[in-house]
Amino acid sequence: MLDEEDLAKFASIKNLVDIRKGTSLGWAGETTVGLQFNAFTVQGQYKLISSDYQSMGAYFFNTDMEEYSGSATLTALKGKMQLSGTYGIQKDNVSKLKEYTTTRNIGAANLNVQFSKTLGLSVNYSNYGTTQNIPSQIIDTVKIAQLNQSLMIAPRWFKLSGKISHAVNGVVSYQNSNDLNTISKVRTDFNNLFGSLTYSYGIPSRKISFT
Repeated sequence: MLDEEDLAKFASIKNLVDIRKGTSLGWAGETTVGLQFNAFTVQGQYKLISSDYQSMGAYFFNTDMEEYSGSATLTALKGKMQLSGTYGIQKDNVSKLKEYTTTRNIGAANLNVQFSKTLGLSVNYSNYGTTQNIPSQIIDTVKIAQLNQSLMIAPRWFKLSGKISHAVNGVVSYQNSNDLNTISKVRTDFNNLFGSLTYSYGIPSRKISFT
């Protein structure tokens, strides 16, 4: 709800909206700026949504959020290699109505290389962290402090010999969730290692394949 100070601050829009003490005010905005060169692209984004913002007809809308993010993409080796990365910081408590502010750090990197017509490799890494601004004043049972990481390496090989195709795909992935809260970490700490190897034999002219 708007208080006396807000009523004076937004008096200029009274010609559009009949402002009363029971009027609620919410705002949202998003902007993106980017630069593109021959082999390099960089982009920055800013997003702000107040805690009391209500969208026009959407069933769900993430509110109380301020986010800064940036991304870059580099293409090299005549298009055979592409490297991209993103990093962002997201905070809640936009309207300063909460006692604590929760911050999320989001980072990711992707590498894709095609060494030859038959051999390629993809590597993906992500890192997500969540913290609160004054952890020393928050009791352990409700404190939020987490770090989540994941790494995936996926080599691939494909060859077409006459009417026969051969493909081999491998995947190795590691996921880690590290809860820095001493109370809840015994239940939420998580590590996972996964690997798979797939071979496919195909006859494209007959639309037949065996995996």
